[in-house]
Amino acid sequence: MAFQLPKNEILQGKWTFHYLSPTKNKYNGILYLTKKNLYFEGNFQIENLSVSAIEGGFVIPLDEINAVAPLRVMFIFNQLHIQMKDKEVHIFDRGVLPVGGVMKKIEEYRRK
Repeated sequence: MAFQLPKNEILQGKWTFHYLSPTKNKYNGILYLTKKNLYFEGNFQIENLSVSAIEGGFVIPLDEINAVAPLRVMFIFNQLHIQMKDKEVHIFDRGVLPVGGVMKKIEEYRRK
């Protein structure tokens, strides 16, 4: 079933990312931005030689974000680091695609 936003929220942006979990698992999915939240809907867990389906995702309330920063890995790979007020960090990897535009959109709604 396709991901659906709650009825009271309007989509402001949508991007494909790999989410790198604190347990070092990598999940392929879509990051959705609304005026209140970021939603990550995972499609697959990526492991060494296999791909297994996962269900669901998670929500990051914009008002709980402390900082958003880009990070370049090995000179060409782009990551978006989202630090929460409790110091937890969510890492989203975009490969060689830029993350600056995504970061600006998140910051635009986070500061409102």
